[in-house]
Amino acid sequence: MKAVAQRERDELETSDVSPIQPPRVMRELAARLEPDDVVISDASFSAGWIATHVPAKKAGRRFIYARGQGGLGYAVPAALGAAAALPDSRVITVSGDGGFGYAIGELATHVQQRIRSINIVLNNGTLGWLAMWQRLFFDGLQQSVDLSGPDFAVVAGGLGLKGIRVDEPDRLAGAMDEAFTCDAPVVMDVRIDPDATPIHSYRRRLAEGRTYPRPGTVYQLPPWRRSPSL
Repeated sequence: MKAVAQRERDELETSDVSPIQPPRVMRELAARLEPDDVVISDASFSAGWIATHVPAKKAGRRFIYARGQGGLGYAVPAALGAAAALPDSRVITVSGDGGFGYAIGELATHVQQRIRSINIVLNNGTLGWLAMWQRLFFDGLQQSVDLSGPDFAVVAGGLGLKGIRVDEPDRLAGAMDEAFTCDAPVVMDVRIDPDATPIHSYRRRLAEGRTYPRPGTVYQLPPWRRSPSL
């Protein structure tokens, strides 16, 4: 089983399909991390991508997760604290586009404080976790989860950061090199596959193409109904 899991990870991490697979992004990130770099995950799928595909280079608290401490929008402000505690370290944040928009104004503080940050946005144009729950447990409902967000690379430039947008996997390596050699804070807006998830059971269920009973219920729920106005 371990060999099978490793083979699956290798296939995802070297995938050249478009839209970009997040494990490919994580592989390019892991290849450039130094032992003293700090990686901060935002809430939701970002944590799973990091934990599965970015190995630690040395012991110590160099990976910081939002679990149990807050929610979407955690990573970009948390980078300020990490930079204050470890001013000689580079700080990398990984967020989805939904979470990244919550605290986007703090990027200006990254510039003001001159911290060495690389902010990677896994941009799938949706609130991924909620969208998958709707598909799996609410008969394919698609309500209030689609995002028509900005070009975060352009937004970054307006706030004084280096902005890089990546739409194709063959651009990833060069873009990552550009980010890691930049002295200013960086935002990488990476356009990824909206169906990608680090949760194996979700991948399996999505492949089966059907819906399931809502999890975590210990009593009979009344059937949900769509409002006539929707």
